[in-house]
Amino acid sequence: MRPKLRLSLSLLLVLAVIPWLGDSPPSAGEASNAGRPSMQITVTQAKTLDFIEFLTTDGAIAARNYALVSPRVNGIIDEILVREGDQVKAGVTILFQIDNKKLRQSVELQSQALVIARS
Repeated sequence: MRPKLRLSLSLLLVLAVIPWLGDSPPSAGEASNAGRPSMQITVTQAKTLDFIEFLTTDGAIAARNYALVSPRVNGIIDEILVREGDQVKAGVTILFQIDNKKLRQSVELQSQALVIARS
């Protein structure tokens, strides 16, 4: 570092420190209230309130748990027996009823074919 720059920085540092050398440290009471106006404090009972905050954003939601559901036979769903959020158990809870009209017709045709084949 150049000597003139070093001397200038040293002089600036000394001039910045001189104002604090003559001051005595304030007492505990003076330090906490120095330069502050007095204020009034009011104490009230705490209340329970509803805090509602909305955040609008774009994004995608993915389910934590999911299941693939498929019927054992093809057909048109006639009735849905559960609602969203219902508790279900695999293999126990009936989820929907399939229209069995075509299935009954198919069984009848196959039964007739079997009778004809046996005669």
